[in-house]
Amino acid sequence: MESMVGTVANFVGTILFGIGAFISLVPNRPGWETFWLVGFVNTVGSVLFILATVCEFIHNRIFRQGGCTWRRKVWWACWLNMFGSILFLIGSLPDFILWPREHHAKEWVVNLSFAVGSVLFVFSSVLMIFMWKQNEFGFTLLKQINCTIEREGTVIAETGLVVGRSPPGSPRPRRQLHPPTTSSSSATTTIESGSRQTAGVAALRWNSEENGPAAGVAAPPSETGCSTAASTTA
Repeated sequence: MESMVGTVANFVGTILFGIGAFISLVPNRPGWETFWLVGFVNTVGSVLFILATVCEFIHNRIFRQGGCTWRRKVWWACWLNMFGSILFLIGSLPDFILWPREHHAKEWVVNLSFAVGSVLFVFSSVLMIFMWKQNEFGFTLLKQINCTIEREGTVIAETGLVVGRSPPGSPRPRRQLHPPTTSSSSATTTIESGSRQTAGVAALRWNSEENGPAAGVAAPPSETGCSTAASTTA
């Protein structure tokens, strides 16, 4: 649920900020336009960004036992997004709260808040590039994909649990998203999303006679923030 809410909040907030950024370039605009089409939309967009980062914290179980820790890039990306969103909100408030009265420090507050917030978002984006290079395609709001690829397993769509062969938190070599060549005709890669197969990477399952079924047993907590079920096979 938090993945969907966070994604929608980011999408709508980005659209609103685009409107505010475009209108702010219009010279000699009337006061009502500054209030509604700059201050108001930017403030609402910033609140939506903060809502999205709260969803990221909940989704990755930050501050919760067995959740994501500072050792993982997604932890830093979440915090950078949070502080960047707060600074964007601070930069949006003067046009919203202080309208129509101009304040001598307004320009400094707006420019500094947006500048530092933008730098934080840039650092967060750079971290996500490194996450992509490490096959963590779920970024901050779809950890099931990250956990599935790391565990070499599959996601149970109904519960969000990850079933795989590798123990949680264990090191994994760099690899391609393809099963090794084998003589067994039953070795396949199944991509599942709900009840139908899709072309996207929703889950990665290894089915082979050598590995056996992915029977789920409780796994110890990891630092990934994943709800996991480990396989009984090596």
